[in-house]
Amino acid sequence: MALPRDRIVILGRRRAGKTIFLARLYEALWQGCKLVDGKMVNGEANATASVATRISCRATTGVAHSQLMRIAEELRKGRWPAATAGNTYSEIEVDHSGRKHLITVLDYPGEVFRKAFMSDSEDPDALELRMAVDRAAAAILLIDPSVVAAGGEESHEDVFGLMQATLRIRQTAGGTIVPVAIVFTKCDLNGALLREAGGTRAFARKHFAQLFRELDRTSVFSCAAVRVVQGALGKPVPTSDRSPENVVEPLRYCIESLERGIDITRAETARTDRAQVMRAAEDADTEERKKSAMAWIVFAVAVGMLFVAVGIGAAWWAMKK
Repeated sequence: MALPRDRIVILGRRRAGKTIFLARLYEALWQGCKLVDGKMVNGEANATASVATRISCRATTGVAHSQLMRIAEELRKGRWPAATAGNTYSEIEVDHSGRKHLITVLDYPGEVFRKAFMSDSEDPDALELRMAVDRAAAAILLIDPSVVAAGGEESHEDVFGLMQATLRIRQTAGGTIVPVAIVFTKCDLNGALLREAGGTRAFARKHFAQLFRELDRTSVFSCAAVRVVQGALGKPVPTSDRSPENVVEPLRYCIESLERGIDITRAETARTDRAQVMRAAEDADTEERKKSAMAWIVFAVAVGMLFVAVGIGAAWWAMKK
């Protein structure tokens, strides 16, 4: 039995920046934000009520809310969050201009991604990740461009593993219409790699050519969830001096694609329902006409038989005289 496609799933391998992306996305949505022409804006500038899309969220549990906001706070203080040690599963309800959507946040170590999509492992954590993918109504794929461009085993895992995950979506029931957002993370650090390839989409086509041959209904983004500066010890540390770039926008793309599909489906259903009502009315009218015609035929036969009976009676009476 096919699982329902009822959630937006965020996927990424080790070093893709899943934890930071999720925390910054949640922080932006928890505070509530506006998008104009698909881009997040600050304040009221260029964001009149007639043109702005409002988007917000809340976690479905206090534990998930606390965990995500704690990571966001650590980043604001210039500290990196600890590496993900185990699977963390939570759900976030997103309000997109009054319409509700569910995001499945499944943060997991990179090893789980490898087991799920490189080794076809039957371990519980790998099965959980694959099940989340099987329920995807939309998917956001997080990729570190420097890992892909460097080549080697990690690059192969990124390319092949993400292709396997996407093909799994496409080849299961209802998967052909699932929108997919490809997000290249850490674009402040990896901008040169993207520019050298001719831009974000050109980089994607260069390193994920087979994925693009198999994939439609997609969009590509470059993202900087948090900016980096050099710390006192000469090591890169996060800074919150600037807003995240293209953190909300991939989600907006997925949600709007979903809503268009829902609206189209509803319109088609409404047309089908109207057609069925009209056919039922026509059938009822045809049946009524048939009944009316049959009644007239019966009446005509009865009248004819009456005239015949009267004629026979008149003839008999005349002969009797």
